[in-house]
Amino acid sequence: MRTTGARENTSWLVLGSLLFGCGGPPTPAKPAAPALPPAAPSADPKARPAPLQNAEREVPPITGNAVTYVFPDPARKARLTKGVSDLQAWLEQRGRELNAAGLFVGVVVDDELVASASYGFRDAPADAPVDQDSVFRIGSITKPITTMAVLELRDAGKLQLDAPVASYLPEISRIRTLTRDSPPITLRHLLTHSSGLPREAGTADDSGGRGTSESGLLKSLAGLALEFEPGSRYQYSNLGFTLLGIVIARVSGVPYRQYLQEHVFGPLGLASATWDAASVPPGRLARPHKLDGSKTFQVDPKEEVFGVRESGGGLYISGRDFGRFLAWQLGAQPPGQDTPEVGLARASRREAQQPGRFTGFSVQPPRAGAPWVANAEASAVGLSWHGYSNCDYDYVVFHNGLVHTYATDSAFLPRFGVGVFAFANSAADVGRLRRELLDKLKQTGALAPREQRPLETSKLDRALAQLLEVYDTWDEDKYQAMLSEQHKRNITQEREQQELSEYRELHGTCRSGRMLHYTSQNVARYLLDCDRARLEMALYLNPESALIDGFVGYSSGVEAPPEVSRAAKKALGLLNVWNQKAFEQLVTRKIDSGGARALSEQLKSVAPCALGELLERDGNRWHRFRATCNSGPPRILALHLDADSRHVDGLTLTPVSGGACAEK
Repeated sequence: MRTTGARENTSWLVLGSLLFGCGGPPTPAKPAAPALPPAAPSADPKARPAPLQNAEREVPPITGNAVTYVFPDPARKARLTKGVSDLQAWLEQRGRELNAAGLFVGVVVDDELVASASYGFRDAPADAPVDQDSVFRIGSITKPITTMAVLELRDAGKLQLDAPVASYLPEISRIRTLTRDSPPITLRHLLTHSSGLPREAGTADDSGGRGTSESGLLKSLAGLALEFEPGSRYQYSNLGFTLLGIVIARVSGVPYRQYLQEHVFGPLGLASATWDAASVPPGRLARPHKLDGSKTFQVDPKEEVFGVRESGGGLYISGRDFGRFLAWQLGAQPPGQDTPEVGLARASRREAQQPGRFTGFSVQPPRAGAPWVANAEASAVGLSWHGYSNCDYDYVVFHNGLVHTYATDSAFLPRFGVGVFAFANSAADVGRLRRELLDKLKQTGALAPREQRPLETSKLDRALAQLLEVYDTWDEDKYQAMLSEQHKRNITQEREQQELSEYRELHGTCRSGRMLHYTSQNVARYLLDCDRARLEMALYLNPESALIDGFVGYSSGVEAPPEVSRAAKKALGLLNVWNQKAFEQLVTRKIDSGGARALSEQLKSVAPCALGELLERDGNRWHRFRATCNSGPPRILALHLDADSRHVDGLTLTPVSGGACAEK
């Protein structure tokens, strides 16, 4: 068993969302590179700073992998792919509903664009349809691509994310700070939109149709005021990524465009990636469209020319190549791969995807058909990539773009190995397409994260074998030899012998089984091979001695002791119809009757609740029953009796939820 203060404990009461007591009940736990387009002006390479010692990337020597990560379902990819087999018909319907000129969507699973669909025209007057090789302008999705270049320079020791931007771009010192002790703007501030810079620089085309020049942009910094202290909060800034493009050129010694071609587009085989519409091969450009007075789509001949600002939103790329880029992002997972690196190191790609700064939290009414009481969503920003977590999804990494009449959106779930994207060449709600694509994948039931699996389990397996030997035939010497000194101090032999006897009574003889859950090299949970019913055994080892620090079994498919069933019925009945005196007679003083009474009031809207079957009992003598109420989701009533089995000294009642939020 596990002792108080460890992972399992028997001294609390959780009623709905209320918590009482001091502990807690246990819980089941490369194509050739295309010719370069003309480059934007760059600073004199002689002005770049000397390489810096890259302390940020210093790590201990690698001694090998202790774990691997696998998808447990071998049919997962086939199931996910089947779930988007109707993509073309779906997109044609959505294209009509959105009144879009042209659309392209893609679904990536692991390393492959498994499904795509196109709708409408890349050039409506010419009656030319969109296809996989149609080239769209992706707007601000350029920012994560710029970030890949920054991180590659960091990994090469040529810059540091937490160094002041002024180390590489002295002109930034012209910006006025808010206070005399304001911290300097760092590269990390720029990457996470927390620099205090305004969204735009406020400069116009000063290069005769070639967009904003570098000299003009830097000159505009003189007298520009920050809007808040660097690092104090989040505010999206295109200007910040313009400055990052200039830093890339100065530190690398080559123009920004050239660096991206040589270090990102070339290695990844993104042959369609370009910065100018004129450089797109004939018959490939998805031209920008807008509706005329007769509600007919016409090509808008205007192209917004960015100049030095292109590092924040100027890239053109095909759907086929963007699918390859998204697969490369997903290829950063899992850690510890032996396959060769392509482009930026996997660890650095993972770093960019991780949430680094909280950006907001919202609670909104649930979407139509959603089971949740409300839709709660938290959002964050990593290194240019943004992300969110809500009731439906684990952390979703995303970025979108809007430039001229192009609208783009992309999202991926790194731990789940899936990504989606949507491109439009007219004003369209591509965010809706992204959400629906993710929902299609979720509805397959195959959207699950990788599981961590150990590469070496001999210590855990040996400890389990020792435990099962004592389980089968009690032997005091073997029992004492398998336990850590800490465990011996915390647990009485009599209690543990009784616990093992109870397991034998419920399950008969048990043999070693498969590992269900792996937490660390010292913590795991096994499903044992027993004569009857189901027994899972959680095992905890001492990190130093590798002896057993604790164990607890979880039994299912068994009957509850009569006294426990009677107590559970009484407790649930009193929550249905409150009786203060009867409740005080049922429970010990550990339980706060005020909290129980408050829950009874909350249950009035769904009462009565009826006690169902025993779902599980564990070695710490917690019993968990299903409770079905008149409305709402099922609940789990968990109950613990005191030593003489006369009074309840632990009680929980919690809704069963299929996700992160409470269900209706």
